[in-house]
This record gives sequence, structure tokens and C-alpha cells, in this order.
Amino acid sequence: MSTPEDSKPEEEPENVEKQFIDEEVSYSFLFFATCGALLFVTLWAFWDDEYGRRGFKQYQNEYFKTQYSFAEEKWQAVDKKIASREAELENSLSQVASELDASDEYQLLVDEVQDAEIALAEVIEEKKFAGSRLDEAYYFYKKAMHEGENFDVQKAKVHQVEIEIKEWDPIIAEKANLLKVVEDKLLAKKVRQEELGKELRNMRMDRDAAQRTMDFYKPFPFFWRPAAVEQTVIPGFGKNSFSEIIYRVDRCMTCHISYRDTRYENHEQPLKSHPNQEILIAKHPPERTGCTWCHLGQGTATAPAEDAHGSHHETDQTTEVNEPINRGIFMQSTCRNCHADVINLEGAPILSKGKRLFTKLGCHGCHLADGYADERKAGPRLTRIAAKVDPSWLFRWVKYPKAYLPKTAMPDFGFNDKDAFAVVAYLMASSDKDYTLAENFESGDPEKGKKLFKTVGCLACHELDGQGEAFGPNLNNIANKVSADWIVTWLSAPKTYNDHSIMPDFRLSKEEAGHLASYLMQHGEKKVIPGIDKSISNPRLI
Repeated sequence: MSTPEDSKPEEEPENVEKQFIDEEVSYSFLFFATCGALLFVTLWAFWDDEYGRRGFKQYQNEYFKTQYSFAEEKWQAVDKKIASREAELENSLSQVASELDASDEYQLLVDEVQDAEIALAEVIEEKKFAGSRLDEAYYFYKKAMHEGENFDVQKAKVHQVEIEIKEWDPIIAEKANLLKVVEDKLLAKKVRQEELGKELRNMRMDRDAAQRTMDFYKPFPFFWRPAAVEQTVIPGFGKNSFSEIIYRVDRCMTCHISYRDTRYENHEQPLKSHPNQEILIAKHPPERTGCTWCHLGQGTATAPAEDAHGSHHETDQTTEVNEPINRGIFMQSTCRNCHADVINLEGAPILSKGKRLFTKLGCHGCHLADGYADERKAGPRLTRIAAKVDPSWLFRWVKYPKAYLPKTAMPDFGFNDKDAFAVVAYLMASSDKDYTLAENFESGDPEKGKKLFKTVGCLACHELDGQGEAFGPNLNNIANKVSADWIVTWLSAPKTYNDHSIMPDFRLSKEEAGHLASYLMQHGEKKVIPGIDKSISNPRLI
């Protein structure tokens, strides 16, 4: 027999750990945190894609709003201008329409036009039915011919239907003429209505155009026109290693979207309109020439602006990345890409001035540059220099040119005496030995020469005693440089000494040339270096 103690449930041992049940653990916080992080990342990705990576959208949105405001201002101005006249025309049109509706004659003409239109449509339809019968007859005619049967009946049927079709033409023409007659009568009754309607339509034209512009940039309330990448693709920039045409893709107009609109000339970049449009845009349309061909920069980039303007880190050697956009006075430098041979280029005054200086200073004499191969050298020809200059003067000139002419473009090469003597020796030895001066100085009157100098036109090119222009050589110390014989020869016929000279031939007589030489030889004096003739004749120097 069991006792109460035997019926008691067996107690669990105290050292047994309680089981961990997963179903009783809450993951609400973890789920909430994960969803929050996912939502944050989603919103951030949307924002970064919509705004962070597409900075051009804010510029285009600003442009759309500005365009909308321009159109709205125009709409309001036109509406205000035509409001009173528009109301008058609408009232007049309403009155004319009421009068026409009340006119029995007008209503009768309307009915006649409708009847004439119906009659014309009916005969046209009958001709079409005849055309269908012709198709049927032609089919049976061809069928009989193909099967070798007698097709005379079918052929006659075809001709009969063809004649029937032609008979409809004068009937149609008659019905059309009747319709035109009644339409002309109806239009005569509606002349006033048509005139008022035309005037009203023309009056509303500008306002309707402004309204269409507003609808274009703001198609729905609270929603602006979506921004988009604008680009131009220009082919023909050579070929790659696979003989494929290289294309230049420019997307500059994505941000500079208003570059053609002169109303934006006072706006900040990138909405500022392009300057000098009659030359730079009209003659170089971006859809044909692109933008980066002139401005440089990275044309394919749209954001950020630093990338599009070619300001990547110098270690990034990606194609076209390290080609910074031209700014300031360098904006005109790329005009040489197409206009290398043009000195005075319209629309590029800074570049043109630089080209003129490049030529004037004789830079092309030492430096190879495209477009200057055939340009005249800045310095004089040296093939007959022995007949022109004094060796002592030439030595001082070669050694330090500015001592004779402070404003000369001749560079100072830093020669020492030995080097200068060597140059003089070489030039004198290389001079044309077969050339002799054509004239000799005999006599002259300095006063007459002075008068001739001022009246012939010498001061138009030469500077002397603080007067004249600096286009030609300065003559203040001319006697230190040349001989009177050379001056007479040069003035009598310049091209006998240098056939490429731009010095004009004034057709002076020998006597007049002598007067001028006598006057010029008063300016300066020869400073002969003792023993120079012996020094420059040393074969070692030559």
C-alpha cells in the first residue's frame, strides 16, 4: 500500500539549469534598428543620387524657374496690353455670331453648303465603288487569260468600267464648283467674323507663346520640368588604335544651359550667358564645335564642377582629366587650334596682340611655332653687312645692343670681347664680297636735308631728335653705324641693297639723297676701335 509520501512528484535537482527558450526572447529593438538603418541608407542613396551626384539639377531648376518668371512677366505684360481690346473683340464676335444665327439668309447658305458637301461626297463615293468594280473585272479578266479561256467578255467589262469611272470626273468637278460657289457666298457673309477672329488670334499669339513656355517649364502644379543631361557629340578627332573615329563628348551645356540667352548676361556662373555671341557662338556653334575644343576641361563630367573643369589630382592620369579649363587672359589661347595663321583675329584681341608682339620682337627667329614659317624676320638681312656698317659699331652692338639703342628688341647674349670679335669677324667674312655700293656721297646741304627729312615722310617711320615714329630704325646715332655712301645708295634705291626691304623708294635724285645723307651724318660720330680690322681678319676668329 502506497503512502502519501510515495505519491509526491519527484523534485528537480537544484543544480539543473533552466532551459533557454528562444521563442520567449524579443527582437523588436534589433528589427527596429535594422529597419531604421535601411530607411536611412535608402533616403541617403536617393538624396546622393538625386542631388549629391547631380549638382547640375539645382542649376537647371534655377534656370527653369527663371525662364518661367520671364514667360510669366511677358504673359502679364501682354495680357495687360491687350485686355481692353480683347474684351471689345470678344463682344464684337459674340454680337456678329448672334446676328448671323438670327439671319435666315445665313442659315440657308449654311444648309446649302452642307447639301453641296453631301452631294460631292456621294459622287466621290460612287467613283470609288466604280473603282472597286474595276478591280473585280480586272481580276476575272486576268483569271480567264491565265486559264486559257476566252476573255473577250471580261476585257470588254474592264473597258466598260474604265469608261464609267472617267464619266464621274466631270460630275465631281461640277459638284466641287457648286460647293465652292456656296462656300464663297457663306464666307462673304462671315467676312466680318473672320476679320475679328484673325485679329483676336494675332493679338493672343505672344501671350499664348508665353503660356506654352510656362507650361513647358512647369507642366504640372508644384512640379517643374525634370532636369536632364545635355550633351553634344563631335566626331572627327582622329582615330584610335583600332581605326575607330574618336568622338569628343561635351556636356558643358548641362550646367551652362543658358549660354545662348543674352538675358542672363548679368547672372552668376554657370547660368551667365556666353560673351561676344555674334562671333564666338554664331560662328562657332557648340553643336558643331563643342565646348572643350576652345575652353579645355573635361567635357564628359557633370559633377562636381572641379572634375568638369579638369582639376583632378595631378596623380590621376585619366584621359583629359588633367586639362584645366582656360580662365582669364588665357581664354583666347586655344583659338590657335584653328586660326594659327591669322595674326589679327576677330574676337581675340589679347591673342592678336600677343601674335603681333611675337612677330615684332622676332621670337619666331629662334623659336619654331606653327603659322610663322613664312613670316618676315624682325632683324635686318646680314648678307651684305660689310657694305653697310662700321666694324667698330658692330662690335659694340653685338656685345651690348642697348648701349646704342636702349629700346631695341635685340637680345643681349652676354658676349665677352673675344666672343664679340669672333661674331664680327664671321659676319664680315660671310658678307657678299661681290656687292658694291651703287652710289657714292659727294656733297650735300644739311639744312636742305633737314627740310627734306621732314617733308618727304621719313618721320612717319623713323624717330630722330625726339620726333617721329618707332616703326623703323632709330636714327639718332646713325653716323656711328653707317657711312654716307651707304645712306646715299639706300635712299636712292633701297632694293638694290635689300630686295626684300619694306623701305619705300621715294625716287630721290642723287642730289637730294646727298642732302639727306649730309643731314643724317650729323647725328652721331664714328668711334673706331684701334686695330679692329686686324683683329677681325684673324682666321681663328672666323
